[in-house]
Amino acid sequence: MFCEFSRKAKSKIAHTGCKIISVGGHRDCMKMNALIEEGEVADLIGVCRPLCVDPCVAKKWLSGTND
Repeated sequence: MFCEFSRKAKSKIAHTGCKIISVGGHRDCMKMNALIEEGEVADLIGVCRPLCVDPCVAKKWLSGTND
């Protein structure tokens, strides 16, 4: 849902150079990287909720785990 909205917004403002930040529902590091690399959904992804729930999530993501 949020990705579809971000995709539409990004296509509408692509000519302006503004960046799109996608927030909400992102939990899987590999999927987040894929969304950014794809370039059609978002330029940045908000990760506030995962960090609030698990302060060690960044360390886990960097080590390649999603637990």
